[in-house]
Amino acid sequence: CNDIYCFTGCVSGDGCCPSGCNHCNDTDCVTACANGDGCCPPGCNRCNDSDCSTGCVNGDGCCPPGCNRCNDSDCSTGCVNGDGCCPPGCNRCNDSDCNTACANNDGCCPPGCTRCNDNDCSTGCVSGDGCCPSGCNKCNDSDCNTGCISGDGCCPSGCNKCNDSDCNTGCVSGDGCCPPGCNKCNDSDCNTGCVSGDGCCPPGCNRCNDSDCNTGCVSGDGCCPPGCNKCNDSDCNTGCISGDGCCPPGCTCANDSDCGGGCGCVTQCIGGDGCCPTGCSTCNDSDCPVTCAGGDGCCECDYDQGDPDCPSCGCHRPGFGQAHDTDLAHVLWRLWMGVPFGASKAEGEDVPLQPFDSFEVRCAACHVAGPHEIGAWEMGRLAQ
Repeated sequence: CNDIYCFTGCVSGDGCCPSGCNHCNDTDCVTACANGDGCCPPGCNRCNDSDCSTGCVNGDGCCPPGCNRCNDSDCSTGCVNGDGCCPPGCNRCNDSDCNTACANNDGCCPPGCTRCNDNDCSTGCVSGDGCCPSGCNKCNDSDCNTGCISGDGCCPSGCNKCNDSDCNTGCVSGDGCCPPGCNKCNDSDCNTGCVSGDGCCPPGCNRCNDSDCNTGCVSGDGCCPPGCNKCNDSDCNTGCISGDGCCPPGCTCANDSDCGGGCGCVTQCIGGDGCCPTGCSTCNDSDCPVTCAGGDGCCECDYDQGDPDCPSCGCHRPGFGQAHDTDLAHVLWRLWMGVPFGASKAEGEDVPLQPFDSFEVRCAACHVAGPHEIGAWEMGRLAQ
């Protein structure tokens, strides 16, 4: 350094740093970080001296190639896939070297994460991912067990109109529900009772407590519908009412015209009504049979036939069959021949009689008159 003729070489501590020496072979040299001089002085690194092989060293201000934030704090390489490093702030979404869990608010929803364990996920309602996010239900996500909830737009299996307004299950027996509009007739779960106007007549109801019933007249159901009576429904206490076709026990023809079996309550002698009440006869009621027993005040047969109600003069009530006509002809024959009978001779015997002429026979004893026509048979008897 002070004598050009000296060739002492690179000697540390002699206070000299000859040309071609450096800090690595002569401590007296204060050389800079220079590439290719074969020396890596203290304070130098791979970033400013290619002769250095310091590796990844934190705090030397150098981030050599191959280093990263995980092994050299001087690196700011960021999130780089495949460098074997997952720096702070990186995750599986931006750095494949990360194996971060499902974490909220890291901006990442790694594969296998859901909205249930990572709020960064927006996977929606997905069946089979083990997650039932908010807003999902059993109808769109099989992982949900939300139950029967009204207003969520879902009617899960096993729910009905009674516990979930979203259901429109209708009237179904055995589901434990009786929706509005259903009744005992179309849904066994209903216990609506006897309600008029619902179109249903449940067992135990009748026309008296449910207008939908048409049970008719049924004894023992506690009901006496209109049109029923004591005779066809034991529940009725209709009393004695004429014209209802019923004669209840205790009623008579006196207070119920349906009693008496037809003619039992008929007291007037009226022809053509099919009845012959007591005290009536053929004289005042054409429905009565002819009787010659007498005692009814009516001359229905000749006196000669044993009817004490007839006079003994031989007169008879006209118009009662061939036998009476024969008797009449006999009377006329006697009149024609002038043969008297009774107390005196009959009047009118001098009247000329022709076939089918009208005449009047009057007996002096009884003064009974009656118009007749003389037929050919009677004229024949008279001719005899």
